[in-house]
Amino acid sequence: MRALIRIAVAGIGGFACADLSENPCQDYVDYVCECHADNPDLDCETVREVHTNAGVDLYEDCRVEHEALIQADEDLGTGCASEGETGESDLPE
Repeated sequence: MRALIRIAVAGIGGFACADLSENPCQDYVDYVCECHADNPDLDCETVREVHTNAGVDLYEDCRVEHEALIQADEDLGTGCASEGETGESDLPE
């Protein structure tokens, strides 16, 4: 019976770790590649190589970098904004 409980607990813990629904590193790469394609200081391929397969331990760093870049873009009036950031939709009315 104890073995069955251990297996059940291990299985539940495994699902919790595997259920990551977001990847802030991929979000950061996507933003750089879509919104800064013409910026020589943010080369899409270099950023992609650095952040591809980034581990969960780097997610907070990616989130901070992404948020800082979005804030800098907003402050400078550059870059691009997604629907969620502007509240506007690209869909025809």
